[in-house]
Amino acid sequence: MAREIPKQVAWIYHTICDHSPDSVIVFDTRGTILHVNRTAERMLNNPGEALIGADFQKFLIGKKEKSWFKGFLEGDPTNLTLSNIALKRGDGTVFHADVSFVNIREGEYRLGTVFVRDASLHHQLTLEKEKTEKLLSDVFRAIEDGISILDRDMTIVQTNSWMEKTHRDKMPLIGKKCYEAYQDRSSPCPNCPSVTSIKTGKSHYALVPQYIHGSQKGWLDLFTYPIKDSNGHVMGVVEYVRDVTQKVELEKKLAEKEKLFRQFFENAPIFSYITTKDGRFIDVNTSGAKLLGYTKEELLKKMVSDCYYYPEDRKLFAKTIEKEGYTKEYPLTLKNKAGNPVPCRVTATVLRSQQGNIIGYQGFIRDVTKEEHLKRKSNLFEMLLAKTDATVMITDSKGNIVFVNRPFEEITGYSFDEVIGKNPRILKSGFHDDAFYKELWETITSGRTWHGRFYNKRKNGTFYHEDAYIFPILDERENIISFAAIKRDVTHEVELESHAQQMAKLEAIGQLVGGIAHDFNNVLTSIQGFAELGLSKLSNNHSIYEELSSIRKAAEQATRITRQLLEFSRKQLVSPRPYSLNRIINEMIPLLDRYIGEDIELAIRLTDEPDVIMADRGQIEQCILNLVVNARDAIRGVKESQQPRLITIETSRVTIDDTYMEKHMDISRGDYLLLSVSDTGVGMDKETLKKIFDPFFTTKPEGLGTGLGCATVFGIVKQNKGNVLAYSEPGDGTTIKIYWPASEKSLPDIKTKPAIPYHSPADTTDKTILIAEDNEGIRDFVTQALKTVGYRVYNAEDGQRALELVEKKNLKPDLLFTDAIMPRMNGKELAERLEQKFPGLKILFSSGYSEGQIFDKGFSKPNYAFVHKPYGLHKLLETVYMLLEEKE
Repeated sequence: MAREIPKQVAWIYHTICDHSPDSVIVFDTRGTILHVNRTAERMLNNPGEALIGADFQKFLIGKKEKSWFKGFLEGDPTNLTLSNIALKRGDGTVFHADVSFVNIREGEYRLGTVFVRDASLHHQLTLEKEKTEKLLSDVFRAIEDGISILDRDMTIVQTNSWMEKTHRDKMPLIGKKCYEAYQDRSSPCPNCPSVTSIKTGKSHYALVPQYIHGSQKGWLDLFTYPIKDSNGHVMGVVEYVRDVTQKVELEKKLAEKEKLFRQFFENAPIFSYITTKDGRFIDVNTSGAKLLGYTKEELLKKMVSDCYYYPEDRKLFAKTIEKEGYTKEYPLTLKNKAGNPVPCRVTATVLRSQQGNIIGYQGFIRDVTKEEHLKRKSNLFEMLLAKTDATVMITDSKGNIVFVNRPFEEITGYSFDEVIGKNPRILKSGFHDDAFYKELWETITSGRTWHGRFYNKRKNGTFYHEDAYIFPILDERENIISFAAIKRDVTHEVELESHAQQMAKLEAIGQLVGGIAHDFNNVLTSIQGFAELGLSKLSNNHSIYEELSSIRKAAEQATRITRQLLEFSRKQLVSPRPYSLNRIINEMIPLLDRYIGEDIELAIRLTDEPDVIMADRGQIEQCILNLVVNARDAIRGVKESQQPRLITIETSRVTIDDTYMEKHMDISRGDYLLLSVSDTGVGMDKETLKKIFDPFFTTKPEGLGTGLGCATVFGIVKQNKGNVLAYSEPGDGTTIKIYWPASEKSLPDIKTKPAIPYHSPADTTDKTILIAEDNEGIRDFVTQALKTVGYRVYNAEDGQRALELVEKKNLKPDLLFTDAIMPRMNGKELAERLEQKFPGLKILFSSGYSEGQIFDKGFSKPNYAFVHKPYGLHKLLETVYMLLEEKE
């Protein structure tokens, strides 16, 4: 039975426990708390009554602590002391404490007592210390430079990872002398900074060689820091090393470069300089001084602005270089000692202080006097190339193109990039033979200039003529280094020459043909006139009616031939009026169908735009008929073909501009009606195509063509200030295009002409007609014809006799019918003389041709009319009747 504790002792015990700074907790063998002091209540954050009866084990956290406590309860007699264990308060918070478990035995009775001392602060300080030590250790080992800690005897105490890695062949390092491990020496290095730091207690530095595997591999920066105790006594030293091998080598290279720079700066053939920001020379080289005419010493005393030809340029230069940080080939004009301008180019950079402020400039100045001179010459040359319309081509000595100018691109169609590196043979047309090019090459390779004319081919396949000068370009040793060609497009001139030759030929033939036609027309007028006059007096069943009809038909056929000759020679008198070209074509379709036959299709495609032209209808019809007949014959010349047998007539309205005028002759700018006649016939080669407008040229078998069809068309079109072009390829048919000037005039109202009587009308008997005609046959025919229908008629063989007849007979004629061209006095002079005497006199001129100048010489007046030779009875009577019936 437990011994009873005196009350006084118990009171003393409780008082001591309650005032103890440590927690005192008494528990039984099951761990149930029997007693706690006040400190325990505060420490466990629970009142005593809440703690009494509680299981102490619930305040333990770690499994190890719980296991130890369990053993203690189960009778382990050993008192148990645990340091810095984690306990849990009643509110769940955790704190650290030092705990001592004590067994109390009284016989069989056993209690346990635990003394708890709060170690939270100590625990926190321990954690911070461990954390700091770990951080320092991590930093120490992580530093990428080498760190060693030595004691006073130079023995290595500690090293970081860099040292261990670098000297892995000497591991372990700790315990070795530093000079043995790091320098392969048996004694300290001379002037060792570590020895000095130990002796002086101060930090030191030295650049030392780095030895690895017994040989020097580089250089190290070595910094030494003394380690002192609390009394200031040196206990050891810290060595801090940094690999500066690259730095040392770089400094050596920089030193070498600095030496080279100084040599270059001084010996450079161009102006080298260094200046301050405000413009004072710091350094210049000899070349710079020489460029400006100074000695180096003289130039260094100058301000930079003194060397500018235009002083204000200094501010502009400074503004530019400070904005960009550099200049490259900056243009400046400097001034030499004599005051003359020196054109230069400056390449420079700014100089900055350690703070980044601009403190000066350095760079090079290049004298470009010669370049400027060459540039001016080059600019003049380029200006010449730009202004000239000639093509310029330069090749290397092998004939490969190295330069062409813009006119070359425009004329040939090839771009600059397309021809560079190519040979000029890309322009060959195949027209010139090998001997032509051989002679050219031999000429220029011998150092001479070749002059000639090319017939070349453009990129688009069209051909053109060039007048060319080709010559070699020599170097200073007179070796050929390239060739130059200056060529001029003379296609226009060649075509003009060809056209002029064609026109001269046509003019010469026309003179001959016109003269023949004129004389022949006089004869035909008499033959046709008398035949028709005779027929008008006979019945159809008269014995000689058929004979006279045959004579008339023959005369009409001959008339068509002479008309065609005059149209070809452009001496046919015409009466142009406004006509619808489309209407003429539509009205000709039945006639054209008869001419081409049923085996050929005729396609008509007419424009919807205004189609009025000023023309003689007969001439237009003649052109269309001639071209359609030629197209028919060309189609019939095709033996077998998959193409349709087709003739196409088209019209359209076009505008001729300057571009078209440059390529085609004898046409003015303006609006035209384009009449095209195309066929699917045999076509023509280029040589044949060149001749189709030549008079008497024909591709038809002998006896089947006169050779006047296309020549007549050419003459008619040219007479009306138009143009005609032909396009053809063998096997692909032919297209003829006629450009006829468009007219803005309105079409006249179509009126039905009154019938012209062959016999005497009632109102003709009082009309007097005076005839002046030098051809007797025509004079007799006209006189009889007019008398037949009742006119009073007087005639004379020329203008002079006609005037005499008027005076002698005291005539007052109503109409003068006169030949335009007569001996002694022509028709124009006669008309003017009679008009003065008889104002309003109607005048009818007659002519076989007028040499294209009759109208221009004053023949066109309201009371004038013309009748073309040869003419028949009906045409004569119709013209006279209409003129006399016309109101003033």
